[in-house]
Amino acid sequence: MKKIISLSCLALMVTIVFSLFNPMVSEAKPNWKFIDTARYGVVLVDTENMRYYKSNRNIVVFWSKLQLSPDGKKEIINIAKKAKDYNKKWIKLSYYIALQQANLATRESAITHMFLYDDNDELLTSSSTSPHYSPIIPGSVDEKFLECILEQERLGRVK
Repeated sequence: MKKIISLSCLALMVTIVFSLFNPMVSEAKPNWKFIDTARYGVVLVDTENMRYYKSNRNIVVFWSKLQLSPDGKKEIINIAKKAKDYNKKWIKLSYYIALQQANLATRESAITHMFLYDDNDELLTSSSTSPHYSPIIPGSVDEKFLECILEQERLGRVK
């Protein structure tokens, strides 16, 4: 009996820990909206899962996606090779998804997590960092993200 309770507690703890550290858990299915076409690929933003960071209504957390062009794939593979993170699986590199933050009050943005996937939607690698905010440059993709966030906020869709 004690072993069954212990195993149940362990399973519950693993589920809780996974939920805390997996940012995709409990979010709605993404609704990818086209933002721009850039040299490195097609840029999209998820309009379904935008949310305020904790209780700070100035910071919005959102997902972005880059469907990589051939130039984008080459660039990321070169970076991976320099970092000695490259392996044969990277040949099928297709896109990356980034968890980002936008500070609406200061017009700054930061990437906190990045996940690279292959053609079969298999995770190749991921990374995370503390947010290092940079100013949002007029006319940039980040400004288009900001405009989309503000539109979603006006519609009451930022949670």
